[in-house]
This record gives sequence, structure tokens and C-alpha cells, in this order.
Amino acid sequence: MKTTYNPQTLRNLPQDGYVVLPNFLGPAELRACRRGMGRYFPSPAELEATPERYGFIHDDPENLQVEFPFSDDALNDTATHPRLIQLARRLIGTDDVRLSQSAVWAKYAGLGHYEQGLHLD
Repeated sequence: MKTTYNPQTLRNLPQDGYVVLPNFLGPAELRACRRGMGRYFPSPAELEATPERYGFIHDDPENLQVEFPFSDDALNDTATHPRLIQLARRLIGTDDVRLSQSAVWAKYAGLGHYEQGLHLD
């Protein structure tokens, strides 16, 4: 799948602090990532149906982060996706890009306090 986006969107990154790139990953890639996330975290329905299985989520809901490398190939492949690397090269203006951190993080409505700016420690 070829990703296209409006160049104006990228120009707004410094001002807005984020960009939305619809269809950056294809439907099959997203399904694979969702399955990969399921290896670490239950769906909201699973959590609600069997909360006793997921005490770790109730005990510390604000720290449900798992660091790269992941036990799932789809998540690893997404963190190092060629289109993502190409985009990083374009945004920072160099071919010398390096992955220093990648994480997946589950946040469940009603658990934890997430009132903070978007960031990654």
C-alpha cells in the first residue's frame, strides 16, 4: 500500500506537535498489531468480564508500558517499518536515523489518571 499525505500536514508538525497520516499502515498491518497487543493486554471486554485475571492492571494502571523489542513480530516490524524510517529521515533531514525507544502502552478508561501532555519518558 502506497502512503500519500498532504505536504502541508508535515509542515504543521512543529506547530501542532503531531500529524495524522490516514492509511499510513494498511488494514492487514493494523490487524496484526492489534493481535500483537493482545499478547500483552486484554481487550476492554476481556478486562471487564474477568477482572480477577488482570490484577496487575488494577494495581498499577498507569504503568502498562512494554518496551521494544516485543515478543510479537508485527509490533517489531511496525516499530522499524520502512515507511516510518523514510518519514523520520524526511522530517529530521538526515539518513542517519536510529531507534532509541519504542513502546506499546495500554490505557483503560476509568482506570488511572492520564491528565498530562503526550510524551514518552
